[in-house]
Amino acid sequence: MARRNKTGKSKMRFWTTVSAMFVIYCGGPYGIEEVVAQSGPTFAIFGLLFMAVFWGIPGVLQNSELISAIPMEGGVYQWYKKSWGDYWGFQLGWLEWLTWMFDAALYPTLLAEYFVIFIWPEAPVSVSWGLTLSMIWLTVIVNLRGVELVGPLFNVLTWLQIIPVILFVYYGVGLIDLDVYTSLHLPPQTDLTTAVVFALIFGVWNFSGYSGLASAADEIDDIESNYPKALIVTLMLSVVVYVIPLMIGIAVNPNWNLWSEAQLNLVALALGGTAFAWWFNLAAQTSNFGLINGEMLLMSHLLKAISDDGHLPNYISKTNSKYDTPVGA
Repeated sequence: MARRNKTGKSKMRFWTTVSAMFVIYCGGPYGIEEVVAQSGPTFAIFGLLFMAVFWGIPGVLQNSELISAIPMEGGVYQWYKKSWGDYWGFQLGWLEWLTWMFDAALYPTLLAEYFVIFIWPEAPVSVSWGLTLSMIWLTVIVNLRGVELVGPLFNVLTWLQIIPVILFVYYGVGLIDLDVYTSLHLPPQTDLTTAVVFALIFGVWNFSGYSGLASAADEIDDIESNYPKALIVTLMLSVVVYVIPLMIGIAVNPNWNLWSEAQLNLVALALGGTAFAWWFNLAAQTSNFGLINGEMLLMSHLLKAISDDGHLPNYISKTNSKYDTPVGA
């Protein structure tokens, strides 16, 4: 949960920081199925494991060292500024914000589209727009309350995303077939180089971004100690949550070249029935909602830090008088 420091400001403690990182950096195995269709099952699994070791671990170590040395609001912006000065700090800082902003823009729309497709297929376009805007404003309201509300929300979302995965593994772990990985099983019309490159790129995507939450450094209790440890836990959780469900899915449905982004939902249907498949799909949507909230948290603090240094209009630095959260950003 969150606790207050000497100034009365609530901060995220260790396990809440882990929850925030899990929601932002992982969010469960939802949407990772495409790598199987593009690279085959063997490269899909070994690509994830390889990149967890040779990309994920260096990323954890790098960001742990930087946040311990420069534990300031703005995260990477402050690191860039210390390394290359104000000009390049600003350029790289606002590009960092732009990257997260484009990513965050996806998730309200995805949530609205999932609702329309699965709940109300005949809904007019205005419903999708209304749901998208409602989700954005709900996220704004939640983030205005700061970690007093966002912190517990991360804890709840983490369990909502992990419990279905635990049941998925419970139902299917005995079906895993290790003999599958003695051959490459390349997809039709896919050569070895293409399969390897796609698997590695996919691994980079899934084990990146570990500097993001550092932008909200002032919201994390004892950040020099808690952030590095939380990164280690998050990386280990991510590997388990990605790899084991994917291995189960590979065993349950061997038509790997026909896999799509919703394949694990179909596997959940085969393992636990209709109710479990719906639950698994709902967990995927909580992942989208968590990403919106997490990315808004880090984006607002990043923009505020840039504004505090005079690179953006002063109103962006404005904070809520009660919760001390960025309202201008």
